[in-house]
Amino acid sequence: MLRALKISLFVVLASVSAYFGSYFLLVRPGLADAHNGVWSRVVQYRFEAEPGLFDPATFYGLAHSLDRDFLRPSLWAVPLILIAPD
Repeated sequence: MLRALKISLFVVLASVSAYFGSYFLLVRPGLADAHNGVWSRVVQYRFEAEPGLFDPATFYGLAHSLDRDFLRPSLWAVPLILIAPD
């Protein structure tokens, strides 16, 4: 019983690690757009499969939401500072 629990825990941790590890290897900030005083960067993926086979935006949606909101918010949204000319 205890052995099965350890194996299950290892499989879950390995799967979560592979999911987030592959996200951080494949994602990069793309073009930025100013909206409501904040520069927001669009996510770009280093690998994109044939259309219809694999959609990285759907697969990595949870990881990207966590990354944008909690892990690295300064990478994805930068306050737009306007300086008036002298």
